[in-house]
Amino acid sequence: MKKIYKFLMVLCVLSVFTCSVYAGSHEGTYNMTGGIFYKHGFKKGKNLTIDVYPTQGTSDCKMGIYTAEKSFWFGWQGADFISNVSSVQSSETKYKTKSAIDGIYFRDWAGQRWKGSFYIAW
Repeated sequence: MKKIYKFLMVLCVLSVFTCSVYAGSHEGTYNMTGGIFYKHGFKKGKNLTIDVYPTQGTSDCKMGIYTAEKSFWFGWQGADFISNVSSVQSSETKYKTKSAIDGIYFRDWAGQRWKGSFYIAW
């Protein structure tokens, strides 16, 4: 009976370790007038869920969300468009990466101060 118990414990520990390697999340805030980068590498084919919770925005302007890539010569830059989301209402966006990326870029097109928080799960 002790061997079965030990075996089950090992399976539980390994399953928790495996899940933590392949899944994750990040919660952050933004306070911007141009844009911010969330720096985290994602492999091709990774399913992302991006939740945005604005606290200050511009009602007639949307926030752009893009994939981000790090370039030796040009620094951080937005690459592929993911979605336009409201700068004043909460939203959820689902996206599957088309290639390996270095992060996510949130873009404020109004040129005014936008504040809020975001949550990314993968």
